[in-house]
Order: sequence, then C-alpha cells, then structure tokens
Amino acid sequence: MQESRLAKAEAKLSGWQRVLAWMHRQQQLGGFVEIATRNVETNLAFSTPVVIEDLDAAFVFHCVTDCNIRALELNEAHLEKGLLSLCLNRFRNTTETPPEDWEIAAFRRALKVFVLKWKRFDRAVQIVTEEHFSGMRVLFDDTTAMLEKDNEDAQRLCDLFNAANRTGFLCRAHLAGRNRGVSASLHAIGSRENHVPCAR
Repeated sequence: MQESRLAKAEAKLSGWQRVLAWMHRQQQLGGFVEIATRNVETNLAFSTPVVIEDLDAAFVFHCVTDCNIRALELNEAHLEKGLLSLCLNRFRNTTETPPEDWEIAAFRRALKVFVLKWKRFDRAVQIVTEEHFSGMRVLFDDTTAMLEKDNEDAQRLCDLFNAANRTGFLCRAHLAGRNRGVSASLHAIGSRENHVPCAR
C-alpha cells in the first residue's frame, strides 16, 4: 500500500525530480563505494534503475556520478599529500641549511595547486547542491566524509606553513618584505597568482 502511494506521488514529479528521489533512496542504502561495489559484485542484480527522461534529468544523474567519483579521485592523492608533508617538515626542522628562495617559491606554488583542488571542488559541490539539487546533498555519506577529511588535511598543511613562516624558517633579511605566508588571499581564490588561498 505504501509503495503504491509512493509510486503515485513519484509519477507526478518531473524528470529531474525523479532522479533526485532516486538519489535520495540510494543514499539511504549506504555509501557510494559500498553501493558501487555491490552493484559490480552482483552484476546490478539488486540495483534500482533510474529513468532518464530529459536533459535536466540526465544532468542531475551525471552530476551525482561525476561528483562522487571526483571525491574518490581526490582522496587518492596520498603521494602528493605525503610529499608536501615531507617538504614542509624539512623546512620546519632544518637548522643549519635554511631553504633556498626557489624552494620556498616552488613549495608555495605546489601547495596552492594542491589546496585549490579541494577548495574549488568543495565550492562546485555547494553550487550544484544549492542551484540544481534543491538543497539535497550531491555527495553520499562516505564521499562527504572523504572531502571533509581532505579539506582538513589541506588546511593543516597551510596552518603549519603559516606558523613556520611566522616563527622564522624563512629567516633571511632579504626575504623579510615577502614573508607573508599563504593566508591573506583565501577570500579571493585565484584572484592573485602570487598568493596561496589556504587559510579559513
């Protein structure tokens, strides 16, 4: 009886709204990785089909898939994250040989690129959620947790860089005028090439 009522209610929805309803049901079944793994292992035997009726419905469906896959791709950047951590630890712990100017400049550029991946994706997810998903989350619980953890890790690297910057690993008089860290330009992502938008 309840399923019949739900079916009648869903029949009144537009194409993209039906995809949103399908997405919501999928999110109740588990994480994105869990569902995708189960679908592969069972050859889609227990998957719930979704009907794509128009371009709006197709857009919503592909947003769900692409955003969650992108979150997984970003989460796999363990090597890049590890290399940045190693470089930063060397800068912070060096005593006899301070980092060269080009090393600091290269690290700042690498950190900027690294952090902007998550900042821009996080912003894109917010826009999709607010403007195309009627406030419903585009990410599943597991990919949401991944994105939050990755953002925290990126912020931690920036905080460590800024703290080390303030306490003097760039301890050369001729760098004093440029020793500004990376926190000043978060409010203007990408607006100035010589800043790294990292801080909150």
